[in-house]
Amino acid sequence: MTCYLHIGTEKTATTTLQNFFNMNRNTLFKKGFLYTKSAGETNNVGLPLSVYSIDRRDELTSLHKMYSDEDFVSYQRLTQSKIRDEVEQYSPKSLIFSSEHIHSRLISKNEIYKLKEFLLDLGVKEFNIIVYLRDPSQLATSLYSTSIKYGSVAKSPPHPGENAYYDNICNHKKTLETFAEIFGMDALTPRLFSKNEYIGGTIIHDFMHLLGLPLEKELVIPVNQNASLSNKGLKMMRIFNIFMPVLIKGKFNRFRNPILKHFETYFVSDNSNKFTISDELSEEYDKEYSSSNEWVRTKFFPHKKKLF
Repeated sequence: MTCYLHIGTEKTATTTLQNFFNMNRNTLFKKGFLYTKSAGETNNVGLPLSVYSIDRRDELTSLHKMYSDEDFVSYQRLTQSKIRDEVEQYSPKSLIFSSEHIHSRLISKNEIYKLKEFLLDLGVKEFNIIVYLRDPSQLATSLYSTSIKYGSVAKSPPHPGENAYYDNICNHKKTLETFAEIFGMDALTPRLFSKNEYIGGTIIHDFMHLLGLPLEKELVIPVNQNASLSNKGLKMMRIFNIFMPVLIKGKFNRFRNPILKHFETYFVSDNSNKFTISDELSEEYDKEYSSSNEWVRTKFFPHKKKLF
């Protein structure tokens, strides 16, 4: 089998792509591509969680009730067993996995090695690691907006270099070198997150081109997902987060969801009210990751004068 492993990055329309795969699962399967349900029906978050180091604890482990080492072992064994059974049942020519958490949450090379070993054990013979890359200053803006939606109380995005999570998302050279070390440089398919760069004009057209498939009429196109909050909405949500945290005693606070849905309904961003970081902070991100971006440009996009 060939495995098309879509690893993100975060804030590059991953939810839209995952909804597309989920809505068109049967049609894709008829063409030889299995988008598994057992790794997560929409976002295949179960795949990266199944190779987490056992000492890891974050909001994803809390959301999936992985509190103790015993919970970890049980979840990982069950998830991998379900994925293996599904692949054996359908025996596809190709697998598609999609989760931005493969990139953002597998923070050690050992975890990524474990991922590769599991996929090889499934019968994968060839890998295509698909990753969409976005301008770091835009990433910082979008990451901050999302962090507020999910509990942050920070007044602004961190300065570059201050936050390891942001650095992992923004440092594209590091991302590509890490996955190349484990899967091989030839397995990488980096794409630029830009309408001007998409083959066919949309990210869905672009991804289908990578699969070697036309975008036919019977395929269902989802609406754009994960709309950002307006500037006013972000300010109000940040204050709300002080009084209603995401986790209480290490467990997910289920009372937040209805409030978040309210904000996402009534405080949607458009071009007139969207949050933007300051020009000074934007320039800091441009400067911090300029050498990384230039490395990526030279290696993968030499026809461009500038990566972003």
